[in-house]
Amino acid sequence: MSERFAVVSTATVQRWARSARRQAQVLREQAVVERARARDRRGGGSRGDADSAATAVLAERLRAADARARNLAQAQRSNRRIGMAIGILMARHGLTEERAFDVLRAASSHRNIRLASIAEEVILTGALDGGPARPRAPGRGRAGRP
Repeated sequence: MSERFAVVSTATVQRWARSARRQAQVLREQAVVERARARDRRGGGSRGDADSAATAVLAERLRAADARARNLAQAQRSNRRIGMAIGILMARHGLTEERAFDVLRAASSHRNIRLASIAEEVILTGALDGGPARPRAPGRGRAGRP
């Protein structure tokens, strides 16, 4: 018996995973509210239990949305600063955009410092420790050895 396999893109798999996580979250929230309603029906709680459970679920959603908005705003600021650093390296050293990003990434990796911090250094000083780093060629090990 032959088996058939569907080939899907990574983006599709990521979309499915996000969708599954959202559905699981909705189900957890519904379960909280349903447990509170069941207590109400059994007489084990006040009518306000279901309302307070629903309010708690909504409050948690609001906290999560606020945290996500803060993270996205920070990511947007970092992205702009990295773009500025790329522009500075391009102008000062005649690099292409891709090469300038490679230089930032190599410096970040070599020094074990976040890329955004390296970008801030370039913005403030106009250079990376005296000039651009030389990233290794793709597919090569340390010091250019295969």
